[in-house]
Amino acid sequence: MSTVRLPAPAPGLPRIAARPTPAAAPVEPSAASQVPAALDGSATGIARDAFVNAGDARTAPTGEDTTTPARGSGRHLESLLGRRAAPASSLETSEAMQRLSAGDQQRVRDLEGALEVGGRAQLGALLERTLADGTSALLSLDSAGRSLLDHLSELATMELAPELAREGIQRADLLESLLQECATPGAINQSNRATCTVTSMQYMLSLQEPSEYARLVRSLLTPEGTVSTRSGADLVRVADSIAPDSAVDRSATERLFQAAMMELANGDATYSNVTDENVTSFFGLKLGVLGLNGDQQERGLAALFGAEHPRIFASDAADALASGTTLPMFADLSFGGGAHAVVVEKIEDGRVFIRNPWGATTDPVGSTYGDPERVLEDADARVESMTLKAFLGTVRGLHPAAAA
Repeated sequence: MSTVRLPAPAPGLPRIAARPTPAAAPVEPSAASQVPAALDGSATGIARDAFVNAGDARTAPTGEDTTTPARGSGRHLESLLGRRAAPASSLETSEAMQRLSAGDQQRVRDLEGALEVGGRAQLGALLERTLADGTSALLSLDSAGRSLLDHLSELATMELAPELAREGIQRADLLESLLQECATPGAINQSNRATCTVTSMQYMLSLQEPSEYARLVRSLLTPEGTVSTRSGADLVRVADSIAPDSAVDRSATERLFQAAMMELANGDATYSNVTDENVTSFFGLKLGVLGLNGDQQERGLAALFGAEHPRIFASDAADALASGTTLPMFADLSFGGGAHAVVVEKIEDGRVFIRNPWGATTDPVGSTYGDPERVLEDADARVESMTLKAFLGTVRGLHPAAAA
């Protein structure tokens, strides 16, 4: 098939460029190689009339840190479960369980009965989690006033989309992954997909409002597979995101949520999880573009958080941070010759701490990376830090929530 070459786009349009043809036997990409060359209108894509899954064949952009070891295989690194989750046998005797009402204690027991060993451990971890304001995560409320326990209990018994079972996805697996993502938001990751934008949004939502996250995920698992978000936009399950794919570090719930958010945020384009591209037409040609541009990022943030998140450009970033902008905050940075979306967690002692959506790593705390220069602070949650000067030198845009 011949390659279609387009003239340079007009200012403001995404740059469309051919992606290299994948090798016959692609190797497992390193975390460094997963940065899309595109996040904010400079995304690379390909003009063609058919798409292939080249997700595993992405190579590191020029200037990327190629010293980063390959990601661990399997769901979120198996060791994460042992480090983070409480033993299931501790549920009845835990102080957190004792603080629940008798009715809620029984609902926790009923939920435990629907889980396998891993899910019970995650339930124990969630039971112990409290939010920043001291609220029990399990009893936290969504935008409609329903608790996380409500959504988990409903997921344990409700009718699931039949396509899930046909792909070998079981209820216990869905419960376990949703429990983990609500108990340990740092487990959420993009794996080898160019979904750093929506993965960072997903992390922020589970970190701050796990019940709202569960509301959206649970609805994507219903036969209808659609739910209204806070902005009024519909979040709709993407058909080709049901089947397991090469992004082996993501759970089914992560995969479904990220694909649905890409579809919601990309406007008139159509997202395919298989090709990992937002497909649109350009003078009659089908084009695939990776990532989300600034306007699309704002659309996604407004849908999840119900408030506008107008972009602050790099030239104004220092003033925005000095003014006491509320954290955590979504940000996009120049990363390895491309662009990458992260969450700014805190600024302390002249360093900016970011949460990288690549997810858990086996690298030891204190490991250093380049382009931009940063230090690993938390291996499980993939929190990294850099100097404020380095951050301001690499930031492309900030998206703080607009004042109420």
